[in-house]
Order: sequence, then C-alpha cells, then structure tokens
Amino acid sequence: MQKQLRQIAADMQLEEHYHTLEKALLALYFHKNCPTKSLAHTTNLPIPIVSAMKKEFSKRGWGKHSLTKKGQLAVSQYFQLSDADAELYRQLTTDATFRTEWIKKNVSELSAIYNARPTANVRIDQAKCTV
Repeated sequence: MQKQLRQIAADMQLEEHYHTLEKALLALYFHKNCPTKSLAHTTNLPIPIVSAMKKEFSKRGWGKHSLTKKGQLAVSQYFQLSDADAELYRQLTTDATFRTEWIKKNVSELSAIYNARPTANVRIDQAKCTV
C-alpha cells in the first residue's frame, strides 16, 4: 500500500508527504463516514485537494466518503489494526475532555512505555539504510 500511496501523492503532485494520505485513510477507517470538509480539517489540506485525494482512493476501490470492504482490509493490514479499539480511538481523537482524563488515568503505563523506549544512536542519525 505504501507504494500506492506514494504513487497517489506523485499523481496529485501533492507537496505534503504521503503520510498525509495515511492520516486520511485512518480517518476514513475509524470514523466510517467522513465528509470532505471534515477530512480536510483532519488532514489540514484544502477541500479541493481532499476531494482529489478521495477520487484517487475511489479509483483503487478503497472508497470515497467511507471505505469499502477492500479499503477496510487494505488499511487494517497496512496499519496492523486487527486488535485496534475503534471506539477508544474515536473518543481520543474527537473528545478533548475524554482524552485528558484517559491520559491522567493511564499516565503510569504511558510513562513506563516512554521510559522503555530505545535511546537515539546519534552515530547513525539520518543514515541511509535498508530494513
């Protein structure tokens, strides 16, 4: 899917990175039906660009205002979302009060994850490499 997203970005002459397309697909995946104006707000893109992006998604059979089964499967596999809690995601991304409370309740667990992250190896910072 990454190759397809890069191609869409190139075809659209999108100045933003293809990650903007990923953000749009996640919004379509989790919010089920996402009008163009709402998706424009989510991606911080102008409405005409979002409209063109949705047309590109539709050409690939992924859907336009909501994802098709093919689109849902592609996004789920690409982002490894099979165990994702869609309702929690929707609440965290749309309800600031809920998000603040959720973070307060989970701060110790989140801190443990944060503290366990690997440190940066500045010797290889920005180095080209393969998987």
